[in-house]
Amino acid sequence: MTKIELEALRSLNAAFLTARYEWQSASTLWDRLQNGGDVAELHEAQTTFPFYGQAVQEIASGATAYERHVALIAWRYTAAAVVLGVTVLQRVAEAKPPLSATTVGELCQEPTLGRLHEALSVPVADLLPEHEHSIPNEREDTARRWARVRDGVADAIEHVLEIAADDEEAHPPGLPPSPSPVPPAS
Repeated sequence: MTKIELEALRSLNAAFLTARYEWQSASTLWDRLQNGGDVAELHEAQTTFPFYGQAVQEIASGATAYERHVALIAWRYTAAAVVLGVTVLQRVAEAKPPLSATTVGELCQEPTLGRLHEALSVPVADLLPEHEHSIPNEREDTARRWARVRDGVADAIEHVLEIAADDEEAHPPGLPPSPSPVPPAS
């Protein structure tokens, strides 16, 4: 692996992890505010002053926007990391020449859904070198883990599409106008 490929993968990984942790935190906050809204409804049923509910609603609105914002960012960096990682793995396994800085930079951008499907269709377990003393069922375990990655990406696509539909925004780059499952690997 070249220095530029490694640097790009490290940066995408750090970006993805940061966005993932922020998304998890934002989701937790949103859940807590939803519960607060339920409590406010019970409380305000017995009062003429709705300030508690209004406050929770105003805060929840901002939390919802933030949760959706970081989910879209997590999607972008995750998709790019998958495409770049698979491309580099294929390149190394097939002993192809290093990727140019321009190509690496292009692969770090949010991929189209077609490009992501293509990367997810690569049988990564077959790219791993055979070792004399390999772990029993290593290829099968790797194939199962890769299938879970594909399933996770399919779930993420659905989540991102829901966000775009809820916000009545244009669909994020690379995503289709309606959910499209990630095809299984051949």
